[in-house]
Amino acid sequence: MICRNCNREVPENAQICPFCGGPVQAVTPNTPAFIPGPEQGHQPVQQQSGYFPQQPGQPAQMPWQPVQPSGQTGQVPQQPVYGGNLTPAVPQFTPGGFPPKQPSKNKTRWIIVGSIAGFLVVAGIVLAGVLGWYYSPAQVFDRAIEAEDYETAGSKMDSLDYGDWYQAVEQFTALAEDAYWDYNMDEASYEEAEALLNRLYSCCPEQELEDILDDLAVLRESKINFEKGASAEAAGKYREAISQYQLVIEEDFLYDEAEEKAETLREPYKQEIIQRAKALAEEEQYNEASYVLLASQEILQYDPEIDSLLKEYQEKGFEKARDVYRSAGKYKTIEDFVKFESPQPLQEQLNEKTAWAGVSVNISGQGNKLIYTCVLNDLYDMDKEVLGDILGEALDENGNTFESIAVALKLAVEVENPVVVVRYVTKDGTELCSREFAAQE
Repeated sequence: MICRNCNREVPENAQICPFCGGPVQAVTPNTPAFIPGPEQGHQPVQQQSGYFPQQPGQPAQMPWQPVQPSGQTGQVPQQPVYGGNLTPAVPQFTPGGFPPKQPSKNKTRWIIVGSIAGFLVVAGIVLAGVLGWYYSPAQVFDRAIEAEDYETAGSKMDSLDYGDWYQAVEQFTALAEDAYWDYNMDEASYEEAEALLNRLYSCCPEQELEDILDDLAVLRESKINFEKGASAEAAGKYREAISQYQLVIEEDFLYDEAEEKAETLREPYKQEIIQRAKALAEEEQYNEASYVLLASQEILQYDPEIDSLLKEYQEKGFEKARDVYRSAGKYKTIEDFVKFESPQPLQEQLNEKTAWAGVSVNISGQGNKLIYTCVLNDLYDMDKEVLGDILGEALDENGNTFESIAVALKLAVEVENPVVVVRYVTKDGTELCSREFAAQE
């Protein structure tokens, strides 16, 4: 028996189609079976009860319409009541023909298998991409840094592109700086910090890491100076303690403490120096007292009170030495003569004669020579050789003046055959001319 709905063969006496689930009813005269439309070249089927074949040029008709019982034309057929004696009505079909056939189980199985295979291919591609990213040099480097496996990280740097390589150097540098500051904050010993820095530098031998290694050594020396200052302070050695505290660098976290300690110790050290200098001055040892004060200037940061006392003792020492030499009648050396007498008259004469050339004069003593060094501050674009000849001629013309100075010098110092030397030089020390004048017999 054929199902009207899906056009499949169904068992005899079946009331429900096992394929489409619709009601099954045998063909009766009052319910004509579906008759397909005529094919090309065939004659239309004769009109039967309830069916009108399509004529050429007419619009498409529904495949079939059930015949209405006589006397009920235009009324909707009643739905069948299952389990009764009424014959179920034939279901009506919408335009377009029979419903599509359901796919077979084998075809469904192949669709599922194909879908799974496609999924596996896509999953394989994604996995390959993920694995490629996971094992890329940049990712291996990052995981090695996180695991503190710096050797592996360093071995991957040559495989990085420039941007990743630059970031890798920054990461190594940041780790080195952390080691530096850990030591600075006493969170790691110097040995631990140095070992880590050496390890990092061996894996990434860049200038930044080498500089941090050098800075670590400087920082260590700074902390050692602080410890020495603390030991000297405990022993009452103020000068030594201040000197050590002043060596603590600004980058050292102990710097502020060192500065406070040094400032605190300057006042007791200052009083100690003043007492020592005054004790020497009371014994008229003015030079010794001056040396004590002079040596403390840098430590005491040129304290005004110390400077004033130093000038006082220097003047007293100068007067005392001059009195000693004058009482002896002659100076023992030309150096002493220059120191205590400073022959200003001749210097003034020289400045007057050479003022046009912008000359400054310096007087010094060496052995049996009293030396006048005349420095030309500006050559005015003159040829050095020509200028030297002009100055030499001027010295020769005034030779008697320098000879008389030599005679006076012979009477003032216990030096045989004293000589007066006059030199003209440029600012860079180049000698333009030089003359020597001895005392005439």
